[in-house]
Amino acid sequence: MPWQRGRFLPEPVFSQFKPWFDEVNACVEAEEFERFDDAYDRIESSLTLVSPSGPVAEFLLHIDHDRAWFRWDGEPAAS
Repeated sequence: MPWQRGRFLPEPVFSQFKPWFDEVNACVEAEEFERFDDAYDRIESSLTLVSPSGPVAEFLLHIDHDRAWFRWDGEPAAS
């Protein structure tokens, strides 16, 4: 799963999710990986990443200011 990187331009609704990404970034910086898992679970269970083929089963998404990077499992999500 290679990392995809790009510029992030948030819509106003992103403000409700931004604290989650800020917490994840803080966990990574502090190398608190157990805390990272708990913090990231909230993102993965609340948001959906959609590929050109449809929603993906698993993904890892990071957002920091105007940058985003992500990767995903190539298998589509089970219906």
